Amino acid sequence: MPPLMRPLPSTLPRVIRRLYSTPSTPLIKVLDVPAPGSGKIRILSLARPAARNAISRGLLQELRQNVDAIHAEYAEDGSEIASQARFGGAAGKDEKGPTRAVVLCSEVESVFCAGADLKERAGMSREE
Repeated sequence: MPPLMRPLPSTLPRVIRRLYSTPSTPLIKVLDVPAPGSGKIRILSLARPAARNAISRGLLQELRQNVDAIHAEYAEDGSEIASQARFGGAAGKDEKGPTRAVVLCSEVESVFCAGADLKERAGMSREE
């Protein structure tokens, strides 16, 4: 009796890999450094070396999320909003305090930012 199963095609592993999403690398790396006195200094590093940190929709979205997170640490009048106690397991409480300063820098050695992502803009309408 012939075998009921045929050998799998050699292209199968590539197909399977395409079905699973891989975690994307962040376009902005975030580092918190303790500030003198209290709080923290948040360093936001643009990290799109292949595009020389060209500003894409994804980069703008991540930058907006980081700025909104910092904005949420303060009330309308500029006073600090008390942060909720978060526990980090074996590390203990997360008591970094509010952001006192923000530094925007580049992970790319030779350039800060190349400007708008022209390849992405080519597919946009005039309104966008």
